[in-house]
Amino acid sequence: FVDAIGELANMIAGSAKTSFGGGTNISVPSIIMGGGHTIARLQGVPCLVIPCQTAVGNFAVEVNIKPLQATQPAPRS
Repeated sequence: FVDAIGELANMIAGSAKTSFGGGTNISVPSIIMGGGHTIARLQGVPCLVIPCQTAVGNFAVEVNIKPLQATQPAPRS
């Protein structure tokens, strides 16, 4: 089941990357199961949390979106 959720997350991330355009980097989605885990998040970057409740258990989807730094063109000689 965990592998299926991971593959679904990869498909969603790939689709999002296509929608955002060429200047987008997306990391590999992570699936964390069970209690007692500490999850590190990027500091100073908004985190979108989508809590979900189902008949078989609860879960959350978390997304951090960090703007890429604009690159400066190389000076012309």
